[in-house]
Amino acid sequence: MLTNDKDLSNWVIRSAEDWLLPVYEQMKQTLTAKSVLHVDETYAQIIKRSDGKSGQSNAYNWVFRSVPSQGPIIVLFQKTIFSTWARNLHRHDLRNFFSGWHD
Repeated sequence: MLTNDKDLSNWVIRSAEDWLLPVYEQMKQTLTAKSVLHVDETYAQIIKRSDGKSGQSNAYNWVFRSVPSQGPIIVLFQKTIFSTWARNLHRHDLRNFFSGWHD
């Protein structure tokens, strides 16, 4: 079967949306129901973007992890790109759903 990079890329994206996103959403729902989370935020400044846009933005990576005393350990990763001005305006969506204590 002959294919091109664009079709292959679209197949991977569609598969992830159809099959992996529901699993991720269920894990997120279970994780945010916990009363204690460990959260780590790491950022890196983007100097040269592959899409040709300005490098005046930051990539933020979050790791959210439940604790062993509250059942199975769940670890989720989220990545977001913010322009420097938007950083102060936007709170990450997973943290908006969590009402307990995070470290």
